[in-house]
Amino acid sequence: MKIGIFGDSFAEKVNPALWICSTLQENKYTNYLREKIREDTYIWHDYFAEQGHTVHDYGRGGTDIYYSYYQWLHNHEKYDCCIFLETGFRRLSVRHKNFNAKHEKDLWYSVVNVQDALRKSNPNKSLFKGSKNKKNVYYNNFAKAAIYYYKIIDSYDPFRHIHFCELMLKEVQQKRPDTLFVPAVYNDPLNNSPTLTDIYLMETAAMGEVYQKELENNTCFIGEGKGFADIRVAHLSKKNHEILGKKIYDSIMNKVTNFKIIIEDYIMEFSQDEIDKCWISKQEWKNIIEKRYA
Repeated sequence: MKIGIFGDSFAEKVNPALWICSTLQENKYTNYLREKIREDTYIWHDYFAEQGHTVHDYGRGGTDIYYSYYQWLHNHEKYDCCIFLETGFRRLSVRHKNFNAKHEKDLWYSVVNVQDALRKSNPNKSLFKGSKNKKNVYYNNFAKAAIYYYKIIDSYDPFRHIHFCELMLKEVQQKRPDTLFVPAVYNDPLNNSPTLTDIYLMETAAMGEVYQKELENNTCFIGEGKGFADIRVAHLSKKNHEILGKKIYDSIMNKVTNFKIIIEDYIMEFSQDEIDKCWISKQEWKNIIEKRYA
């Protein structure tokens, strides 16, 4: 069976530390990181491949519903089964058709909220820090435009974007009623059903107060501040990826179309060794970032 997966960072098989390593020349820091996280690149949909199925992951961190809808619209007919992760309705993503990119999803730029837009509008804080290329300029300009969208359009009509997201999800359901929907991010204040974000938050709290404090202070950005940075693949530990993969797979086999998350099904106790594979000190990140931009 061919399975297509559409969504945000909860679907994307990327380890933040390995991504940084790929941009650097070999040195003691990259070697240390590869050794540290070599076993922690497992993601929930790897379970499908283990069962003999072909999996194509369209996940992209930080993206909105429109990004996933766009990928689904142009690709869903290739697959026997589709999985669609429902991300935050207030996110914004745009596609730039004029840049050359190795992968189609690399053409997309996203902000998750106005705070994220403010951070990305500053060229000294952006992912492409120090670069003056067109890609960086475009990202900064997009982030600046997003700030005005949130402060003016979204504040005047907060339901406009939500209704568009709901319509896209409805179309997916109508055209492919066999699609399995997985709640990734909390959206509906009237619906308290758990999401993948809840598993992430529960894990973080279980791993220790120091990490929870970093999360609450919003200082978990790569290379900034003091303390620790989160390097979990798709925000979850390997143990819970394994559990999640099996449960989603069982839902597919049983032709379920709305995946329900039961928090008690997931593991919230971790050894120090397991925790060490999920976090890295900010000083280590600082050393890596300095090497990257040297």
